[in-house]
Formats: sequence, C-alpha cells, structure tokens
Amino acid sequence: MNTGTCAPIVGKTTVSIVDNIYSIIDSKIQYLDYQTRELLRPLIGENTQKDGKSDSKKGPKDLKIEEQWFLAFEKYSKVKSVLLLLRNYLNKENALLVLSLLADDQLINFSQKDLEYKLGIKPRYQAA
Repeated sequence: MNTGTCAPIVGKTTVSIVDNIYSIIDSKIQYLDYQTRELLRPLIGENTQKDGKSDSKKGPKDLKIEEQWFLAFEKYSKVKSVLLLLRNYLNKENALLVLSLLADDQLINFSQKDLEYKLGIKPRYQAA
C-alpha cells in the first residue's frame, strides 16, 4: 500500500510547470494588449479625422460609448496588473496555486493584498 502523499514532487516536472505557467500568463497579457489596441483604434481614428468640429455637440449616445470604452480599458488594465503580479510572485512552491487562479478567471476580483495573502508572500518579498 502506498503511504506517500499526493503532493507534487518538486523537481524537473515542477520547473516545466512553472515555465508553462509563465507562458500562459504572457499569452494572457499579449491578448489583453491586443484587446486594448482594438478598443482604442476607433478613438485614434476619430481624433485624426476631425474637421475641427466642436466637442460640445456630442450627444448623450457618444458619451455613453466613451464611458463604455473607459470602463473596458479600466477592466483590461486591472486584469493586466494582476497578471503581472502573479508573474512576479510565481515560483515552484506556488505554481499549482497560481495555475488554479489563472484557470478560475476571477482575477479581477483580487487586489494585490489578496494575492499576496493567497500566495503566502512575506512582506519583505512583496512588490513596492
């Protein structure tokens, strides 16, 4: 009968897991950058094509669209900052926990302090 624990053994496989998690985080960041560029593309085109018309003629519909763009940009930025924190704190001891956080897709609900607590980051290792 096997009396060993089910905890993963730290070694060559864990290092490859860490590398794979880095790849996952990097690809998520690249996708967020792409979404941000696509979000801002109409704004940049709109700013370059103006004929000097007054901005005071904007209707409520235009403000609603700009508000939606701002909220989406804010969401992408928050998720990206959390991903960068996860990437910074990732090591072989917390690799599986980070992977489970990535699979959850609830990263926007976590603050920096929440992540540090969940990952067991000591105050001296915390990001400034």
